[in-house]
Formats: sequence, C-alpha cells, structure tokens
Amino acid sequence: MAKKDRNSGFERQAAVMGQMTRDAKSKSTGKSATEIAMAGKEKRDAYRAEQEAKKKERVSFRFLSTGK
Repeated sequence: MAKKDRNSGFERQAAVMGQMTRDAKSKSTGKSATEIAMAGKEKRDAYRAEQEAKKKERVSFRFLSTGK
C-alpha cells in the first residue's frame, strides 16, 4: 500500500489539481498550469518525432560489408 506522507505523490497530485482548478476559475491573461503542461506535451511530441526520424536514417556499415 502507498505511503501517505507529507511529501507523497498523493499530496503532490492534490497540489497540482488545486492549481489547475484555481487557474480554471481565474480570469487572468497569464499562462495557466494547464497551458504550460500542454505546451510541454507539444515540445515532447516534436522532440520524439525528431528522434524517430533520426533513428530511421541510420545505416549499418557492418551490414554493407558482411551482409549480416
């Protein structure tokens, strides 16, 4: 069973959800926690796509010389 300490994941999750709730209710024009999280996801997706493209471009020189 999970440990429910002051620094546990349960407390951190509650803090994040509370921040998102406050951001949803406020009418500020600044970036909210949700907007920051979504921007981070877009950056991660772009990075992962770039890494996949690099991975496909690799050539095995051993295969060219040995056929294995």
